[in-house]
Amino acid sequence: LAPIAGLICARTGLRTLAPGTLNLRLGAPYRFESDAEIGHAEYGYERLKLQRCCVLGHRAVILRPESHESGNGHGDAHVELLAEVHLRSALGLHDDDILDITVGPDLHCWAARQAEPDTRS
Repeated sequence: LAPIAGLICARTGLRTLAPGTLNLRLGAPYRFESDAEIGHAEYGYERLKLQRCCVLGHRAVILRPESHESGNGHGDAHVELLAEVHLRSALGLHDDDILDITVGPDLHCWAARQAEPDTRS
């Protein structure tokens, strides 16, 4: 995803993108309307759906290649998370840990961070 990291940040509002994704297996299929997308021509493989979420106070984005909802890849009972921090390290996660993710219109972690001034030089 490194070649399109700038596009992902611009389209989702993430300030930066930590390397890698956090892959989560869900208890049931999860389909969503994307908040943003990276088109086939931009990514070079297929369309990527992006949906904002919060993970224990951290801004994150669910990434789903369109093929995963049609039965290829991991399938729709799996999500990949992108974030400004390396979530596995920041949250001390281990394989098979259970993690709560907040999705929907009321994402406090996004509202709080958007209100903070950007102090980077």
